[in-house]
Amino acid sequence: MTAKKRSKGKGRRPSQVRTSSSSATATAGRTSEAPPRPGLFGGLFGRRPTGPSLLGRLTTALGRGFVVVGGSWPILLVSFVALFGEWAVLIAMGTRTTPRFLVTSMALPPIGSAIDYQSAQALGGAAGIVVGFVLLVARAFVVAVLAGLIIGVLEGRRASLRDARRGLRAIPFVVAVNVVGLSALLVGGSLLQVLGFGLQFLGNVMLIAGLLHFLGFVPAIAIRERLGLIDTLRRSRAAASLAGGQQFTFCLLYVVALLFVLPLVGTAIGSGGLITANPSVSAWLYGMVATYVNISFLAALCYRWMAAEPHLATQPVRRRSR
Repeated sequence: MTAKKRSKGKGRRPSQVRTSSSSATATAGRTSEAPPRPGLFGGLFGRRPTGPSLLGRLTTALGRGFVVVGGSWPILLVSFVALFGEWAVLIAMGTRTTPRFLVTSMALPPIGSAIDYQSAQALGGAAGIVVGFVLLVARAFVVAVLAGLIIGVLEGRRASLRDARRGLRAIPFVVAVNVVGLSALLVGGSLLQVLGFGLQFLGNVMLIAGLLHFLGFVPAIAIRERLGLIDTLRRSRAAASLAGGQQFTFCLLYVVALLFVLPLVGTAIGSGGLITANPSVSAWLYGMVATYVNISFLAALCYRWMAAEPHLATQPVRRRSR
C-alpha cells in the first residue's frame, strides 16, 4: 500500500513541474506582449514605436531638407519668384499689408491657405470669393511644383523641368488639402471661441499642427504614387502614425517656428509692422530667409515620406484560386 502511494506521488511530480513551467512561460509571454506606454502625443496620433522611429530622426530629416533646398538653385528660384509674385498680387489688389507678411507668405498648407483667405476677404463680396479661390489654386500650383523638384533631388537627380512637370499631378490633391485645412480652421476657430482668447489661440495652434500631421505627406504621395484622393489621404495618415507622436512633434515645431520664432526675430532686426508697398532691403532678405525655412520643412516632409514608403508598400491584389 505504501509502495503504491509512492509510485503515485512520483507520477504526479513531473506534471506539476510541467504545469508550473507552462504557466511561467505564459506569464513571460504576456509580459513581453504588453503594449508600450504611449509617449508625448503618442496616444492621440498613433502607437509609440518600441525601437528607433521608422521615419528616422527629426534632426536628420530637417538637416536633409535644408541641404536639399539650399543646394538646388531651381528650388530657390521658384520659391523666391513665388514670394515676389504673391506680394505683387496683394499690392495690385490694394491689400494693406506689412513686411511681416513676407515671413508667412510661403507657409505650408493649411497656414498658407488661411493667409490667402484673409487677404481675399479684404475685397469682400463675390470678388473676394473668386480671388480667394484663385490664390488657393495658385498656392497649390507652387507647392506641387516645389514638391516635384524636391523629390527629384531626393531621388538622386538634379532638379529639372521634368521634375516640375511631374509635380503638376499633385495640384488637385494640394487643392483638396487647402480646402479641407481651411474648412477645418474656420469651423474649429468658431467652436474654440467659447474657451476664451488664450485657450482659443492654443487650440488653433494644436489644430494647425494636427492638420499638418495628417495631411503633410499628401504632395509627396500624389507625386510618387498614382492613387485616388481617398487612398492618398489614408496613406498620409498611416505614414504619420508610423512614428507615433514624433510626427506631431515635428509639425508642432514647424508651427511654433513660423508663428512665433520667425516673427520675433524679424521684429528684432527691424522688419517692422508698418503698412507699406515698398519693404526695405532687410525685410526682403529676411523674407527670403523665412521662405527658405518654409520650403526646407516641405523638403523634410518629402524625405520622411520616402522613409515611410517602404513600410507601407501596396499589397498585391489577391487572385481567386480556380
